[in-house]
Amino acid sequence: MAVTNTQLEAREVAKEEYQHPWLDIAKRFMRHRLAIGSLIVMSLIILSVFIGPLFSPFTERSQSPRQKNLAPLSTFQVDKEIRNIDNTVRTPAGGTATAFFGTDEIGRDLLTRLLYAGRVSLYIAFAVTLLSEIIGVTIGVISGYFGGFVDTMAMRFVDFLNTLPLLPILLIITTIIKPSINFLIVILVFFSWTGGARLMRGQILSLREQEYVSASRALGASNIRIMFRHLVPNAIAPNIVNASLSLSGVMITEAALSFLGFGVKLPAASWGNMLKDVNLSILETYPWQAFFPGFAIFICSLCFNFIGDGLRDALDPRAKR
Repeated sequence: MAVTNTQLEAREVAKEEYQHPWLDIAKRFMRHRLAIGSLIVMSLIILSVFIGPLFSPFTERSQSPRQKNLAPLSTFQVDKEIRNIDNTVRTPAGGTATAFFGTDEIGRDLLTRLLYAGRVSLYIAFAVTLLSEIIGVTIGVISGYFGGFVDTMAMRFVDFLNTLPLLPILLIITTIIKPSINFLIVILVFFSWTGGARLMRGQILSLREQEYVSASRALGASNIRIMFRHLVPNAIAPNIVNASLSLSGVMITEAALSFLGFGVKLPAASWGNMLKDVNLSILETYPWQAFFPGFAIFICSLCFNFIGDGLRDALDPRAKR
């Protein structure tokens, strides 16, 4: 009787896992402490960059040349009132303000600028990654499902893009055309979707001859329904992991372009062009001006990689332990 009860309980557990696979994935992800810690840190960073500027006494572009290159935690008197874009007074003249991260070479508050720059850098990273994965998944599933001429043409185009030297071409394009933030996103997406397409194609090639796909065809399901209702949900796990890992790559690429002067243009701020503003003489004398944006890029990249590692373990069907 005890054996029978144990077998029934095991069947119930297996049935529950089958009916709620994402719940099982979430449980496995929760066991990855570094991934959970990184997720918490990234949530706090995202919350800070969107809410933090609302509580700052400074605006993104407010300058005070008399208070330039101040050290972190410096307190000074505001000599000229600071106004918002709508011309309302943000900080009255004569008030006292604290530059928690110091100021730069033209007297801009580094903390406020870092928060505004975080909005731009994270927006570019998430937008490029999301659009790249959508395009990559779509092309990959079409290529893998239909095969033949469609697959050949799609993969040869992917091979062609992969042979192009990314950074020099981006530098040439951004030299010819002055890039806006959205134009920079388009350029990065154009060169970033190939990895997702290859991953999805490989998964579809291994799944398209499965019995449930043949059964769907026999029941009269359309190709679109088979691809996006049955194949993609079963093949999407590697792309989810790839997306989480790509976030750090996109952020570093944007920072490199902005640092070289071909990315986000002033007066908009990103962590990359904040590094560009720090020349060698300033770096030697005021190293904190480069430390804070550099550390922001580092910590976000590290968190994205730990989250990707946790997702990889959680989505691995062999990791049920």
